Amino acid sequence: MKLRRLISLLLLGLVTLLAACSKPESRSGESEVGFPSHRRADLINLEPVRWISVHVAADHRTVVITYVGGPESCFALDHWDIAYEPAVVLVTIFGGLVPQPKSRHVVHTCVDEALLEPLTIHLSEPLNGRHVQNGAGNLGTPTS
Repeated sequence: MKLRRLISLLLLGLVTLLAACSKPESRSGESEVGFPSHRRADLINLEPVRWISVHVAADHRTVVITYVGGPESCFALDHWDIAYEPAVVLVTIFGGLVPQPKSRHVVHTCVDEALLEPLTIHLSEPLNGRHVQNGAGNLGTPTS
């Protein structure tokens, strides 16, 4: 009896180990997070940023998202989330306000200057016919 139980436990452990080490072909339903190379840790009021277009590169793994940002002294990206689903790849970018210096003599205000900014994202898997969708709203439309 003890031998059967030991063998059952060993087989269960082996199956669990093999399942954990296997690499699935598709990551549908999983997500990942990316960060800009010069990420700021002090941003305030982080929220999803609606982007206005997406360009899919010929490799179907690189996308260039165009979003409306602002001057570097006022606005910056914090991170982006990518969710891989069967029919779409959902891309949500998050940005926030740059804290402004406080001084008795100088009041710094951010100007309402909208800037079209590109963001290049390298996907960990090809699109394979899926659409890229804006996680903050507005369906992104491939332009290539």
